[in-house]
Amino acid sequence: MKKMIYVFMVSCLLLNACKNNDEVDLATITAEDFEATVAENQTVGALIGKVNAKTDQGTLTFTIVTQSIAGAVAINSEAGTITVANASVFNFEVNQRITGQIKIQNAGVEKSINFVINIQDRVEIVASNFVANVDENTPNGTLIGKINAQAGQAALQFGLTAQSVPGAFAIDANTGELSVANQAVLDFETHENITGQISVTSTGVEKMVDFTVAINDVREINASDFADNINENSADGTVVGTITATTDQGILGFSIVSQSVNGALAIDARTGQLSVANGIAFDFETNPSITGKVKITNAEVAKEINFTVNLNNLQPQITIQENNVEVAHNTLIDFGEVAFTKVKTFTIKNTGQDDLQLSATPFIKVLEADSEFSISQQPDHSSIGVNESVTFEVTFTPRPTTSDTNATISIESNAPNQSIYTIRVKGSRRFVAIKNTPAIRFHLGR
Repeated sequence: MKKMIYVFMVSCLLLNACKNNDEVDLATITAEDFEATVAENQTVGALIGKVNAKTDQGTLTFTIVTQSIAGAVAINSEAGTITVANASVFNFEVNQRITGQIKIQNAGVEKSINFVINIQDRVEIVASNFVANVDENTPNGTLIGKINAQAGQAALQFGLTAQSVPGAFAIDANTGELSVANQAVLDFETHENITGQISVTSTGVEKMVDFTVAINDVREINASDFADNINENSADGTVVGTITATTDQGILGFSIVSQSVNGALAIDARTGQLSVANGIAFDFETNPSITGKVKITNAEVAKEINFTVNLNNLQPQITIQENNVEVAHNTLIDFGEVAFTKVKTFTIKNTGQDDLQLSATPFIKVLEADSEFSISQQPDHSSIGVNESVTFEVTFTPRPTTSDTNATISIESNAPNQSIYTIRVKGSRRFVAIKNTPAIRFHLGR
């Protein structure tokens, strides 16, 4: 009896154990299909998103079962994050969508979900490096070329981010036209090339392009405007001066393009020496200055400069001397006491730079009428050249009744320093005592 009761109890325990094993709870996985949208042109490893999944117990693991483009994406088996595995397939023009299935596991429980990754078209800038050349000394603002860049229908913006010679070039932000900004640095002997980078942007997308501008070595003419003075009335062939000009190679040639008085000047085609070609034109009163342009050439290169030749206004200057002593204007010359006649000789000298012309008739005058002073000898000619001289004589012949007498000598000329030159003269009569002399008798005989 006791044995039967024992067997019964053991059987009951076994039945109860089996019942508990059958009623063990399994893990539950909750997950949603995955969908995301990303822009094209992604990079490897870029995060696309995370699978939304959870379990009531244990740990989930994730595996990609299939994908429409093999190897396009990868999933982290523990975190469930989806990342780019092959960036090249993220190209909207080729693939607009990548789909597949993901298996989620927890112990013996698993769940499959679908994933969809939409690839979004984005602005793509297509631009090539820029290469060009430009002549040295090219003026500011000269167009060098235009950056070749496209972004579909989107607008582009351009900017210079670096250049090997700062400030050498400028770029139009809207058109991408590259132009000269600093002519002075475009010198082949200093910089054979100027390089740099240009940023091309559109709706937040940026692309960098390199540029290289080669500087062409050209024949250079360095010359400055010419200015000098020359005396009026200069003779034909008189040298005015030489144009200052240099070149780094070749031979220079010179020619007069224009001049304010035609034919006034000539230029040596090889040396650039300016000279008088028509002396008549060199008259200060008619042409105080002569201007024009000279063209300087070297093969196909040419440069024009201005020239100005100012004429010196040459003027006569009158100087009068008596006995080698200068007689200033309005000086008083005293003839002293004169018994009968006294003569003084005066010299008129031209100390100026142009001919002195005696303009009165007669040349020398005594202003007072019926004077005891007279011009006993006039100058023999009216025109007195530079540094030349003429003479005249003044004679004082006092009258018997004269005590003291005065007069004014006048010399009129074209001298600007003294157009009317006067000399005051005075003198007095010296009385001479006459001694008694014996009478002389003559006898007429046979």
